[in-house]
Amino acid sequence: MKTGTFTAKDGRQIAIQGVSPMVLREVTVQVEERLRYEGLPIDPPRYSVASVSGDLIWREHNPTTLVVEDNPQETAENRRLWREHEAAQRRLEYEKGNALAAAMFIGGLVELPAMPKGEEYWRRRVMMGLEDPKTPAGRYQAWISAEYMPDTEDFEALLMAIRGLSMEGVDWARVAAVRSSFPGAVQGETPGPGVDSERVVDDGQVDPGGAGSA
Repeated sequence: MKTGTFTAKDGRQIAIQGVSPMVLREVTVQVEERLRYEGLPIDPPRYSVASVSGDLIWREHNPTTLVVEDNPQETAENRRLWREHEAAQRRLEYEKGNALAAAMFIGGLVELPAMPKGEEYWRRRVMMGLEDPKTPAGRYQAWISAEYMPDTEDFEALLMAIRGLSMEGVDWARVAAVRSSFPGAVQGETPGPGVDSERVVDDGQVDPGGAGSA
């Protein structure tokens, strides 16, 4: 994968590298599989209609199919199921985003900075009213954003720089062809071509102000 150097606002030079898009895709797939295993209604609720022959045909609900005329109970149930589905989708997108960010930081920093050992740091964090992500990847991302790269602009620029390096040079036409040969097999998506703010200048360095900035 392509490599580069990110320059933080405080002058630190941080060696970074791209992360395989296939790894990032697998991260999102595993998040979805875990949430499905937990029982979250990731897929829309379904309803049935009778065909001409009398067979039941199952279809997915959408916001326009929730109301059942002259049946307020079924309408209320449909709306409840739809709210649960929307909440599951929001959680899915939130957890996918966190998992992707953690994967890009852990895979994209050439030298991983050392986190504090033991539980004291996380105990103090909880006492301050902050979450303890519990998982190694979640803790690493939380520590990077709080301690290693606390400036929000730096944090986002570093993430986008790694993402840009990860996507650069990928043959997206070939990826699309491979995906189409396995219909339904690819459920997780990673950022495609045209990613903004990669901030890689011509010499391979990563410019936190954007290419061409003063």
